[in-house]
Amino acid sequence: MRSVARNLEVAPDLAIPADGVYAGWLNDLPAAISIGTNPTFGGTTRRVEAYAIDQVGLDLYGTVVTLDFVARVRPMVTFDSVDALVAQMAHDVEESRARLADS
Repeated sequence: MRSVARNLEVAPDLAIPADGVYAGWLNDLPAAISIGTNPTFGGTTRRVEAYAIDQVGLDLYGTVVTLDFVARVRPMVTFDSVDALVAQMAHDVEESRARLADS
């Protein structure tokens, strides 16, 4: 799995879907998108993070991007370990790839 994850700043006047993991597009790139507080790490700030699938060295910091949500992959959950989270993330990327292939 070779991808680039980016935390995104969201304009206050935009609607954001419910917390969870989504398959979608980051500009024209396939992405797994996480929305939530990172509960496995005790986070309290809601974040949007787009994981650009199959991209290496992608640098979009300071760039305005568009996210298009295609399908909800799963709700946000707390994992018992970082290893369990990493394994689920790999599954989320594959599920996102499959859902985007069908869109």
